[in-house]
Amino acid sequence: MRPCNAYGAGKVFAEAACRWYTETTGVSTVCLRIGTVLWPDRPRNERHFSTWLSHRDLAGHVNAAVLAPPKVRSAVTWAVSANTWRIWDVGDGTDWRYQPCDDAERFR
Repeated sequence: MRPCNAYGAGKVFAEAACRWYTETTGVSTVCLRIGTVLWPDRPRNERHFSTWLSHRDLAGHVNAAVLAPPKVRSAVTWAVSANTWRIWDVGDGTDWRYQPCDDAERFR
């Protein structure tokens, strides 16, 4: 972890606190690093073509986190749509994480 500002440091702290909570209580935690969620549900600028998270994919990521199998003790994962220009890894479909289906590219 290498946050670049106070906001990022706060997020890293919260993720570390969740990890500590899991290790001290046995209760599992899943932290979602949520991409760009907008209303209306579409990208607005160039950056959003890599960071956009559709409302449908947001619901899918949250559902997967809530229903994560017991083997998932403490996890941090990106929640972003399947954008052609996505910059964050959401897994390869072989684990418990949600596989997004929307792509910001359809709005170009």
